[in-house]
Amino acid sequence: MKPCWRIIVLLSAVLAAACSPSIPVALEKGGAPSMEPDYSGVTVPANIAPLNFFICDDADAYVTVIGESLVLKGREVRIPPAKWRALLDDNRGGSIPVAVYERHGKIWTATDPYNIYVDDSEIDRYLTYRLIEPTYAMAGTMGIYQRDLTSFRERELYNNTLDRDRSGGQCVNCHSFQNYDAGNFQLHIRQKDGGTVIVRNGKIAKVNLKRDGFLSAGVYPAWHPTEPIIAYSMNVTRQQFPVGAHQKTEVFDSASDLVLYDVEADSLTVVSARPDLLETFPCWSPDGKSLYYSAAVADSAAGYENSRYDIFRAEFDPGTRTFGPAELVVGAAAAGCSALFPRVSPSGKFLMYTMTANGTFPIWHKDSDLYIMEIAAGKSFPLSGANSPDTESYHSWSSSGRWVVFSSRRDDGLYTRFYFAKIEDDGTSAKPFVLPQKDPLFGVKSFKSFNIPEFSKNATTSGPKAFLKAVK
Repeated sequence: MKPCWRIIVLLSAVLAAACSPSIPVALEKGGAPSMEPDYSGVTVPANIAPLNFFICDDADAYVTVIGESLVLKGREVRIPPAKWRALLDDNRGGSIPVAVYERHGKIWTATDPYNIYVDDSEIDRYLTYRLIEPTYAMAGTMGIYQRDLTSFRERELYNNTLDRDRSGGQCVNCHSFQNYDAGNFQLHIRQKDGGTVIVRNGKIAKVNLKRDGFLSAGVYPAWHPTEPIIAYSMNVTRQQFPVGAHQKTEVFDSASDLVLYDVEADSLTVVSARPDLLETFPCWSPDGKSLYYSAAVADSAAGYENSRYDIFRAEFDPGTRTFGPAELVVGAAAAGCSALFPRVSPSGKFLMYTMTANGTFPIWHKDSDLYIMEIAAGKSFPLSGANSPDTESYHSWSSSGRWVVFSSRRDDGLYTRFYFAKIEDDGTSAKPFVLPQKDPLFGVKSFKSFNIPEFSKNATTSGPKAFLKAVK
């Protein structure tokens, strides 16, 4: 029997070799290949999932060569994960060349090859986000999901359709981790069975933050890096639906304050509740000794079109849990702009924020861009390498400070996708890349917007059943 097995093995090897694509002998077509997504010239972390793509040019056949020896045929380029990991490992600190060949009739042509640059650093493995209907007008079907960035594995943490009794609707939003640890995690449930669900040391509980003497329940959260406290803005939010405008909806605050919630004592204290200010979007410095936030002058007669936010900072003493006076950090209102979503880099060197013309809801503003401030010098500049002609809005730093993820509508102006960019030592950005997907055409097939990306070093241990039990 052994000779027969040798024949079978040999025949299998011959058939495999016959089926494997080879590098064509081709004429130089020149120009870059048309791809979806466009990964040409991007810089990626050394542990990212495969950058699968679709070749948009019409041809009779396609061959793609990645690196020196990985040859793939077909219009949909799906890179085997094991071979991709080997490419990343072999090219840390270097680049991976990609060449695309197209056949028209009997003639093969070659487009100009491009490089994918591989950084020697890795990115936090997990990203948690919300998937939501793109209008943001009604709750619809939405949920909180967690993606393993080293693969295509996506976990559902909670979905508002899990409860069979959906009368009254249910909104799921505003999740936050403590210092990139998924073991300490919070999210809000609004409308039916509303409350704030807090996971601490693996235990889940729902608390009611709407209490006497306070404006509302907690809205935008920021978990202190080391202390069992969460800073919240409490917002009385309104919506308008502009007619004939690019944005489908506009969200603004008629009142807002800042508070601290003590997770252990289940108590709330006021940070800032000035009636003449609208305070929102709190963010801790990485050492936990400063609280950054956005604030605008409260003027009900001005309307959201004339509402403009600055960024402030208040020093914080973790021992006494007291704050010093507020200090202006970014004076955007005087320049006719609104500065929102302050986020301090883990090194404490940079402050990233979103700049838009007005208001507090930049997600639908085409003029919204990312800005970087070098905190010590007080110098701000647009993150030109990452910005696009369309909306850039919510953003988060990785735990190393080498990478940021941000929301962008650059693909079609309607759906928000996540882009990642390496941040250089001087605060500038490499060319960003979209969140890789197993299906290269995911971006045109998906009818959900991605919202509120937050990194974590580990995965949550709780799943939909545990969250539903807490919510109910």
